[in-house]
Amino acid sequence: CVPLWVGARGVEFDWKHLQMGLESNISLARHVGVAALLWASGRPELPPRLRLPLGGLLGAAAYGELGAGWAGQALGLGPWGALGLRALGAAALGLGALRLLVPLLPPPGGK
Repeated sequence: CVPLWVGARGVEFDWKHLQMGLESNISLARHVGVAALLWASGRPELPPRLRLPLGGLLGAAAYGELGAGWAGQALGLGPWGALGLRALGAAALGLGALRLLVPLLPPPGGK
């Protein structure tokens, strides 16, 4: 968000500052999702049936940037298309992490 604030305050507006701000927010969402997956991997109460999807999501998180870059090149996406592709990957990772973390939450009512 800092490049957006510092760069866009000037007299001349440039779209690269908006793109850099969006990239930093996408990166933040991706890192939060990875942190949640790593936290879930160490929980002993994680059901065994969720261990394989957890490993798949962690693998996808590790190689997601490589795959997004390759897909962007193969599809001929420009910088905004590649940014959208990274946003979709971060959203999928975050939703997958949320899906895996819901069984670990305590039941409603705190008991």
